[in-house]
Amino acid sequence: MTFRQTDGPAVSAAKASISTATAYRFERDHRPPSAKAEPRGRRRPDPLVSFFDAEVVPMLTAAPELRAVAIFEEMQRRHPDLSDGVRRTLERRIRTWRALHGANQEVIFRQVHEPGRMGLSDFTDMAELGVTIAGIQLDHRLYHFRLAYSGFAHAHVILGGESYVALAEGLQNALWALGGAPHEHRSDSLSAAFRNLDRDAREDLTRRYDALCLHYGMEPTRNNRGVAHENGSIESPHGHLKKVFYTVPSRLIGHRLRVRLYDDRLEVFIGATLLMTLARGRAATTGKHAHVVDYRHVIHALRRKPMALLNLVYRDQLFPRDAYRLTFDRLLEQLPDKAACRLMVDLLALAHDRGCEADLAVQLTADLAAVRLPDITALRTRFAPDPASMPEVVVHLTPLIAYEALLGTDIGEAA
Repeated sequence: MTFRQTDGPAVSAAKASISTATAYRFERDHRPPSAKAEPRGRRRPDPLVSFFDAEVVPMLTAAPELRAVAIFEEMQRRHPDLSDGVRRTLERRIRTWRALHGANQEVIFRQVHEPGRMGLSDFTDMAELGVTIAGIQLDHRLYHFRLAYSGFAHAHVILGGESYVALAEGLQNALWALGGAPHEHRSDSLSAAFRNLDRDAREDLTRRYDALCLHYGMEPTRNNRGVAHENGSIESPHGHLKKVFYTVPSRLIGHRLRVRLYDDRLEVFIGATLLMTLARGRAATTGKHAHVVDYRHVIHALRRKPMALLNLVYRDQLFPRDAYRLTFDRLLEQLPDKAACRLMVDLLALAHDRGCEADLAVQLTADLAAVRLPDITALRTRFAPDPASMPEVVVHLTPLIAYEALLGTDIGEAA
């Protein structure tokens, strides 16, 4: 259009590197092709037009929590000729209706926690882990205490149910282990502890709990009944308290594994077949999640996505030795992020493919001391298989006539 202010359509088209036909077509209509296209209409009749507004919408309005599959089953009961292939269409239509006309959902507001401000207590059931002693399942739960800011956590086994005694014992042990007390202590509504108690007993437990918090200089608070996310700083970490993060080969994704837990190791089975033994991991005293990571399990995926190494949650645990971690820190200082990640992944792949993890770590340590970056080409040459070291195998072939002795003379005479 700039050239068109001084030149004709043909000259302007030549200067703009477009065809003359396009220039004249644009002269007639300035709209882009996307604006000229008419909206595509429905190609087949709407299978829901006869009942969606009349029957489905009233159901959604009266009971917003209804699932789409339940509504579809009810529509099939009312309209026996309704095809199974309409289910996805109905689900999409319901999802769209809820987005336009559905009720407002509850909003969770993330909070900024101050150091030493809040500690939280909760109980978590351990039945799903199937812990057994001498073959008998242990019916127990854990009392779990956590500081919202630092993540400090403390837990111990509760063999009975949730009660004030269990809460008081667990809270005192946690505070003694912590060596102090937060300004505020939050728990749930303690409904399990108050269950089957009369009014006087409930009030007595409330006074005892308030007195316990007062003794340690804490302000007692409770989340609203039935609103678990208000205790999210401890509800969410329950899962991380019960299990440390471990890696296994990716070929096991989708398979259900059985794990035997020992003090120093984990034995991983699929069915009755022992797959591998993993070193036992321990949760950090800071409350942060623990990771037991074997780079051999994920190196194939890192080769395709090396930049995933940059902000990997368990990056430090991924490196098999300190030399690899320190080398990556040096690479990030002196190379762009992409080049540093690519080179580090190549080094890990070299250690995996050539079985030279320890020897490569020695070379990386020498490179760090000499303040030089590793030369991946030279390292591949150095750790390449040595043809001279491969054994020479000599196969002595047995003469075929020797096999006739196995047949025996009787068989030969009979033939």
